[in-house]
Amino acid sequence: MAKILKLHTLPKDEKTLRGLNADVLFPLTAEIKSLLADMKLLVKKAPGIGLAAPQVGINLNLAIINLEEFGLKSFAL
Repeated sequence: MAKILKLHTLPKDEKTLRGLNADVLFPLTAEIKSLLADMKLLVKKAPGIGLAAPQVGINLNLAIINLEEFGLKSFAL
């Protein structure tokens, strides 16, 4: 079940937001799939159309874009 994640902001969380990010490996683990579900829920609730993993405190090269308002499905990068 997806949960609402805490958003990190500058300047308070600068080390997290500007830290080095690890690559996401395939096949996706259950942990990454759960993170994607959580991020998808948050991007629908928060202002904006995209969310990167560092914004929720996870230093991964991972982002989700919510284009549902334009009639398209969300997808992850």
